[in-house]
Amino acid sequence: MNVELHEHLDLSDMLATPLFAGVPADEVLAVARHGTWEFVPPAIPIIEEWDEGDRFYVIAEGTAEVVTGSGDAETRLALLTVGDHFGEMALVFDHPRMASVRSLTAMKLLMMDAVAFYDVLSTTPHLRERVARSTYQRMAANQQTGPQPAP
Repeated sequence: MNVELHEHLDLSDMLATPLFAGVPADEVLAVARHGTWEFVPPAIPIIEEWDEGDRFYVIAEGTAEVVTGSGDAETRLALLTVGDHFGEMALVFDHPRMASVRSLTAMKLLMMDAVAFYDVLSTTPHLRERVARSTYQRMAANQQTGPQPAP
């Protein structure tokens, strides 16, 4: 993936996302210590279907799409925007990625590798609960609505 990495995190960017809003400051600081910013140009695959789940992302800027399949068989599952997160399902359930995510616009992402993700969730009960809730809500929504055709 062609991305520019930055080591310093701006907590105001993180606090503006639904995932972190209202999370105690010590838990947000734990994420800040473990995360890095990635800047991704448009039309770049961020994660690929069937790859090993090794990273978790929160979108601070930009838009991405979640798709399965490829070419004429490609199906859009979701459109992701600021505050959305992705990559947790493969980490939580310890299985390969079930979909691909690619940038539609330039993006700013908060990224944690698998070790940091597990470390942070083991010490941050509020964030752990939010990630678990959103993961199960996403799974239920995918089962109820099914995939959306790609444009």
